[in-house]
Amino acid sequence: MDADGSVVYTSAKPDGKLDVVPATWQAYEKYAKEIYDPYRLKQNEENQAYNEEHAAEIANGTLTRKSDLEAWSLDNIGQTWVNLGWTPSNEYDAAQYNEAAQTYNDGNKSEIDKGTLVERNLVDADATPIIHKFQPAVNYVTYQYKVDPTITYTYKDSAGKVINKGEPVVDVDGNSYYSDRTPAVIHVTADMPADSATSGLHQGDAAFTSVDEVVKAVSELGTTANQIEYTLTAAPEPLQVTYSYTTAKVANWTSPKTAIAANIDATVATDDAYDVAVPTVAGYTAQIVAKAADGTVLNTYTATQFKAIAAAGLAMTADGAYYDVIYTPAVQNIKTSYTLPKNAKVQMTQMTADTVQAATDSTYDVTADGPLKALIPRGYQVATITINGQELSVDDADAQNLQVITGDNTVVYNLKASIHPTIDG
Repeated sequence: MDADGSVVYTSAKPDGKLDVVPATWQAYEKYAKEIYDPYRLKQNEENQAYNEEHAAEIANGTLTRKSDLEAWSLDNIGQTWVNLGWTPSNEYDAAQYNEAAQTYNDGNKSEIDKGTLVERNLVDADATPIIHKFQPAVNYVTYQYKVDPTITYTYKDSAGKVINKGEPVVDVDGNSYYSDRTPAVIHVTADMPADSATSGLHQGDAAFTSVDEVVKAVSELGTTANQIEYTLTAAPEPLQVTYSYTTAKVANWTSPKTAIAANIDATVATDDAYDVAVPTVAGYTAQIVAKAADGTVLNTYTATQFKAIAAAGLAMTADGAYYDVIYTPAVQNIKTSYTLPKNAKVQMTQMTADTVQAATDSTYDVTADGPLKALIPRGYQVATITINGQELSVDDADAQNLQVITGDNTVVYNLKASIHPTIDG
């Protein structure tokens, strides 16, 4: 009890923690200044030191930052504090009260409808012409709760690192704790007065429900007895890569019979790095298609884009990794020209045809006279045809045609003078 007998404290000596609120404004003000405020300042210093010491844990979410205690407002305390008892000063005309209450309710209708303010009740002014209005002081009471025991479950990988990515951990209520690059530390409060607890958590389809998990809950703050650590081994996930040529229709093209690379059908542990080779095939462009297990296309990359992604590191996810590496023939140039004998007395008005294009490994039709047939000078004919450096007879070239290779392809029509019959005497 305070010296003036106005306050009863819950402890032998008031310390600002869990003492009851004083009954008079003078005692309230004295308590706030002489007991609560020193306690508040001391507690805030301790909170600040704790926050600085555990800044890293607070930043990654394993500990909670302690907030400062606010000072109590003592503004106008003498005028706002009214004793909870009847005095003549508490008399209030009921009709005037009803008018003031109705004005308040009308002016604050939206807040009252939302539940942020409470509607003021009206009274029967005839039955009770005089009412007593009691105005309690605006008091600020701070409570600090400590719940024991709190059991902390920490999940680490087999290398000893706290899990910060991978499969979600799901509790029995269906709540998912995704390890989204924050440590997967979960706090579970045991039911009291039970003396043991289990987490009830699952990793994939495996539930942690064995008797080995049951622990005694110790009601002591800061103890390591309430800490459980699970070491989880990453599960193997499928890695499937197929290599093929495009199935799209390309003019005069048939896919090569030679295999590009052996398909991959393997497993890689969750979070482990893996590689997807994209071999270079001359005359072809590669496209990498990332898929889900059901075949749904997730992303499509060019070889250049995928090279950059792979350089940053490919890590296995809980859903597995599925890729199709598809090769499409690139377009190549075909240049056609004509040659005349060195002793020719004539010239062609155009010796080179327009460049055309065709897909790698496609067949380009080579005719006996070529695209500039109409410009071949009179008295000359095609003697041989040179295809990509190989000189062939006209019949052989016409039958063989041009198999398009990577780079510039050439077709040269070699002309010779025609043989004219002689007429005797």
